[in-house]
Amino acid sequence: MTDTGWRAELGARTTEILGRFGVAGRVEVEGQLVWLIGHGPTVEVALPELATTSAAQTPQELERLAERLARELANARRHAAGKTDSDSSWVGWLKLIPPLSIMVLVTWAAAHYLLPPRSLSRSSSTFNKSTAAKPSAQAEDPSAAKRERDYRSCMQTVTRIQQGGSVTPLDIDGWVVELSLISDRTDLEPTAAWFSEYFETRPNDIEKSQHWTGSPVLTGVDPALAGVLISKEPLADAAPVTGSGIKITWRGQYVSKYFAEFERQEYVHLADALYRASSARYGALYARCAQGVARYLGAWFRGPDVGGAAWTLIAEIGLFADVPQVPGVKSGDGPEQWAVSLNRIAILSHSLTRKQAAFLLSSTAGSVAERPGVSATLEFPFAQGFRANSASQKFIRALTTDMAISK
Repeated sequence: MTDTGWRAELGARTTEILGRFGVAGRVEVEGQLVWLIGHGPTVEVALPELATTSAAQTPQELERLAERLARELANARRHAAGKTDSDSSWVGWLKLIPPLSIMVLVTWAAAHYLLPPRSLSRSSSTFNKSTAAKPSAQAEDPSAAKRERDYRSCMQTVTRIQQGGSVTPLDIDGWVVELSLISDRTDLEPTAAWFSEYFETRPNDIEKSQHWTGSPVLTGVDPALAGVLISKEPLADAAPVTGSGIKITWRGQYVSKYFAEFERQEYVHLADALYRASSARYGALYARCAQGVARYLGAWFRGPDVGGAAWTLIAEIGLFADVPQVPGVKSGDGPEQWAVSLNRIAILSHSLTRKQAAFLLSSTAGSVAERPGVSATLEFPFAQGFRANSASQKFIRALTTDMAISK
């Protein structure tokens, strides 16, 4: 079986199993990530390190992998939809109350009216013993428990920064850092050979390690405590240009460098280098909760001009907000639904000037830099990373309403 055929089969099997779990959507396996798209928030999980894409994979191994991915995607979808395991448990118990009540009444009636008196005592004793002997709920999967703890930790940090607080390297649990790059080339793929200058492939070929002379801080991170995944960027299918895109995701101790003011500049430097090396047209650097899709800490947004940089901010931050900011887009939509709304934003932002962008950014601590004919960049300082979200809203309101902006 080819690598493409294996991934298609894995996606189909995982989709089928999710259907049995009551979770709707389409599963796609791209690079090292597995996506659940449609009928709810788009979520992703990583392929396990031991997953193989070789023809030697047996049907039984494929089935077990699909079941594991289905459980992880179901949990990620539940978190992204704003639900918790506790909520799900209570809903499940509430649904069981009517049938349990009926069962208890039937048992009582049978014991009281149908059985002889001597049997009643023995039957009651047996019923009590069997009830006491029922096993407790299956022990929670340690990896699932850790993801749940990380998600809670991440959301607590989000709440703090939304209230004006800041982040520290101690807040990395549950976070990932991502760089999105979209090009008008059609060959921007996760397996591109030129990535070897920036990332070192590990023996299992699932995660990579940072390896570039221009990023000594990131390169110095212990690879056993961190990892890099490179996957396709679904947003490329809704971009103003016809091409391709990639998403680079850093996890573990790599995140601690993004949460430190001095070290984060190395991420911006690396983003600039990768943008140029990939001949990208649009690029965005931000952090998000690993178990969700909303982006909360934006740092760097680039486009071919000022309007393109504004489009990148809106598409990368506003589109994926807890409640999508882009008019015409709702939670759970995919690239097909994004394209119409984002194309309208691209048209409206085309004539945006540097002075207009600076006016809109004035209350968010953001800045705009332009190299006419080359690119334009919006940046947000370390302590005000969350203000990229409010800046996105400001740009959307200015572009889609009659509100005047400074000329």
